[in-house]
Amino acid sequence: MVVDLFQALQPDKLWHNPQRAIDALEYFSLKKSRRNLMATSETRRRKQLEKKKKKRDSKRHEMTLKRNMSLAEKVLLRSKAPIMECLMTDSLIDSGLGYVVIARRCSAGEVLISNFLVDRYCLGVKNCFATFISPGKYAEMVEGMKDRGLGPRRIDAASACRLVQDAVEFAASFDFKPHADYRSAKCIFGDIDASAGQQLVEMGRDGKPFYISGLFESESDSFEILSKLSRGSNESASEQLTRISNSADSLDDDDGNDDNDDDSEYEFDVEDSDGESEKA
Repeated sequence: MVVDLFQALQPDKLWHNPQRAIDALEYFSLKKSRRNLMATSETRRRKQLEKKKKKRDSKRHEMTLKRNMSLAEKVLLRSKAPIMECLMTDSLIDSGLGYVVIARRCSAGEVLISNFLVDRYCLGVKNCFATFISPGKYAEMVEGMKDRGLGPRRIDAASACRLVQDAVEFAASFDFKPHADYRSAKCIFGDIDASAGQQLVEMGRDGKPFYISGLFESESDSFEILSKLSRGSNESASEQLTRISNSADSLDDDDGNDDNDDDSEYEFDVEDSDGESEKA
């Protein structure tokens, strides 16, 4: 068939059978089109495979980077996620020590939280952590705070951010540094404008530092803290420690119930945070 068609294309035979010559031309044209189509399909297939490979490599690279990220980098990466809510416990107003919680809802369905234990009277951020948890775990945490009588109330994000930053700045003026994990936990502030905060909280007691020894602070720790406070005072650290101890005793007598004066309600629950904080 091919030979006949080829022969039909010979110039001296075209006039014998013009139709056969036309059929031959159509045949070779169709064959060429098929070859071109196959080549195009193969090229397209290779491009699709290359695209898929680049996508897999990019995803693998991204996962590797995420695994090697520090907690601060992971928090910073999600620091523009929508604010879920911000909480402040009543104890922060009543007794100068309490929690400030900032929660963001991430795209993966998890909740990013930073939890700050704030001593607004003196030491600033005494403890804090950032972690990624499920919405259910977050709800349990809030319920736990309510069960412990801490009375968390909602505040706007700007006020929560300003409260924490003001406490850190107030403590820094007496050479007290925030908890070591503050570097990671504060990354959640992200695009929050702290200057827009309206619910302002006074730092110190009547504007002055007021130190109350915590449950896990030894006498030497208390002495060191009071030494820093006494640098701008005429009283020595030992005199301040004696005076504060006497004040605390008188407060206990006034309350008539020593058992209730227990800092255990401010124990910082980081049982889940150590394991969860490395997840992202």
